[in-house]
Amino acid sequence: MKREKIYRALLLLLLMPLTISVAQISGISGSKLCVPEATVLSNGSFEFEPSFSVFDASNRFGDNGSLESLSGKNFSSSVMFRVTAGIANNFEIGTAFSSSIEQVSFGSKYILTDSENFHLALIAGVALPAGNEFIADTLRNDEHHLTSTYGSIASLELSESSSIDMLLSYTRIHGVHPFNNILSYGVGVGQWFSEKFQGVVELNGFATWNGKLHSDKLSLMPGITYKISPVLLFVFGAQIDLIGKNEDKDLGYFSAFTISFN
Repeated sequence: MKREKIYRALLLLLLMPLTISVAQISGISGSKLCVPEATVLSNGSFEFEPSFSVFDASNRFGDNGSLESLSGKNFSSSVMFRVTAGIANNFEIGTAFSSSIEQVSFGSKYILTDSENFHLALIAGVALPAGNEFIADTLRNDEHHLTSTYGSIASLELSESSSIDMLLSYTRIHGVHPFNNILSYGVGVGQWFSEKFQGVVELNGFATWNGKLHSDKLSLMPGITYKISPVLLFVFGAQIDLIGKNEDKDLGYFSAFTISFN
């Protein structure tokens, strides 16, 4: 009976006109909202994660960072899917793709340092265009180009119930593109209030440049994670854009179900 309720809930969510997964980077696992942690799945285990998001913008950040009204509203939504597998004690690989099949991403995470309270990991991945093309919703749009990403993640356990994750990565968009360089960064703090419920606050940002034109944005992301069962995790969060240049000022919501298999 419990399984039927879970399957029914998953089916309803798959039919919802929501979107997003800022949830994961290039198919690697995480423990909070968008900022991944410096741990990997155990050898032989894997995760499947559908995620959903919706974004709405009526204003945009101008070239000097001031707010400008849009002529209408920019609305976007997406459904993402992630599959990640642990293939060694300190190494995992994964893939992520959207329901629109604009791009397919492949990523990996390797644990460099794994002490009692501090963990450090390296990440790398590529994204390939899949053929479908839709209207770009950001100047840094890379869905129709080959991209490569390299970076690192540091995780610090502040106590038995709280932790902080930090991400820094560089993405290169190959070929002709207004922005060939993207620097992404994020900090996420999580606090477990019980064995099942975690509160999360993240700051996520990016910056792109090509010499003359510049685009960047910093966003606040509050949210929660909830362990429905030992093998099913629910994630819900919001994105509130704080400052930026040459980008829409979005208000977004996203959710995900992380299903674990051992």
